[in-house]
Amino acid sequence: MERLTLYTHATDLDYFSAQLAEPYGPVAQTGPLEWLAGPPASPTLRVHGRKRTQPDYQLRAVTDDFTQNLAGMYGFVQKLPMASPDQQSRLLTKITTLNTELTISAEPAFPAGFGAWLAPVLAHYEALVFSEPNSLYPAAGQAFYDPAGRLLTDTLGAGDAAAQLPVSIESRYYDEPDPLPDQLARKARSEAALQVRGIPFAASLPPVASDTTVPLRPQDAVVDRALALAYVALKGEGLEADSLEGFDEAYGALDHLSPAERAFADNPAPDQQALVNATWRYEALHALLWALGFVPELDYPDHPCDPGADMGLLAPLSEAAFRQQARLRPAAEILDAADLTYRYAWACVDARLHQRPTPAGLESGAVHERLYALNWLTTRFEEDWDDVSTDT
Repeated sequence: MERLTLYTHATDLDYFSAQLAEPYGPVAQTGPLEWLAGPPASPTLRVHGRKRTQPDYQLRAVTDDFTQNLAGMYGFVQKLPMASPDQQSRLLTKITTLNTELTISAEPAFPAGFGAWLAPVLAHYEALVFSEPNSLYPAAGQAFYDPAGRLLTDTLGAGDAAAQLPVSIESRYYDEPDPLPDQLARKARSEAALQVRGIPFAASLPPVASDTTVPLRPQDAVVDRALALAYVALKGEGLEADSLEGFDEAYGALDHLSPAERAFADNPAPDQQALVNATWRYEALHALLWALGFVPELDYPDHPCDPGADMGLLAPLSEAAFRQQARLRPAAEILDAADLTYRYAWACVDARLHQRPTPAGLESGAVHERLYALNWLTTRFEEDWDDVSTDT
C-alpha cells in the first residue's frame, strides 16, 4: 500500500471531491470525510479525512483528536535541527493554521498519472504533505513536502533549500463585524477612566463583546467555578487535608475542578510555585463573587483582594443557600468590568516589556486573575477554564 496525507487551512472540499471524480470515478462518499474512487469492489483510491471541531488560524488549545495531532506535530518539528530557521518557522506557523487532514491511499501503489492529478489539488489548497516513502515521494523516511513536491524536512531535519510553503489565512478570520454602539461607548468609557489615572492605553485595542450578543456562562456554572476556585486557593494557602475534605463535603467543590485543578488537588506535595499560583486564584474568585452579586464593587486593582473577607461571604452559607442567593449581574455590567480590565492588563504587559513599574500602582497579578475570570465568564474565546487566554 502507498499513502500520503495532505493538510490544509481550507475547510471547503468541493474542489477536491470534484477533482477526484474526473479521472478516478465513480466516486462514493462513504462518510462525511470519506471517499472511495474507482470500482466499488477494488477502489483505485481511498480517502479518509478529519477536521478541527472549530476551524481557526491559530492552535490555541487541544480540543479534539485533530488538534492533538497538530500539537504533537508542532512539538516534533520544533525540535528538528532544520538547516533553515526561516523554513522551520514557516512550517511551524503553517501547522498552527491547519484545519483539514486528508489521507489518500492506494493498493498496491498509486495509479499511473496520480502525481499529475495531485499537483493542482495541492496547489489549490496550498497543502502541506506528510508522506512515507512511495513512488511519488521517495525520500528515505517519513517527511514533509511543499505543494510542489519539494522536501521541506525529513525526520533528521534535512530538506531542500528551494522548498516554499505558502501560509494563507482566510479573510473571515480577520473580518470582524463593525462594533456596535454599546461596544464603542464602553471602550470610550474605559479609555476615559484610564486617562483620569494617567494609565497609558492602546487605542487600537478592540472593544469586548456587545451586551446584546454576548453568551455569558450560566449562573450555576459560575457558582460551580467559584466553589472550585475557593477549594484550589484554600489548598494553595496550606489548608490541612481534613479541612479541605470538610470544605468539599459542604460544597461539592471537587466535582467542579478542571483537569489541571484536579491534578493539583490530587498532588499530596505540590511545589512552591504551584502553591503560589493556586493562592492567586483568590483574585479570580473575587471577580466571580462580584459577578454573582456577593461583592458590591470591583475596586481599583492596585492591591490584592482580601481572601478572608471573600471566604467570610461563603462560610455562613450552605451550598444550596450560596446558589439561591447568587444573582448574576447584567451582561452590560460584566462587560464594563471586562473591557476596563482588558485595558489594565495591556498597560501591565506594556510596562513589563519596557521594564517599567506598572502605571498608577496597578497590581499585575490581581489584574491578570481578574481578566482570566472575566474572559471565561464572557466566553471571549469560548475556552474551557484551563485554556482561557488573557492575550492583549
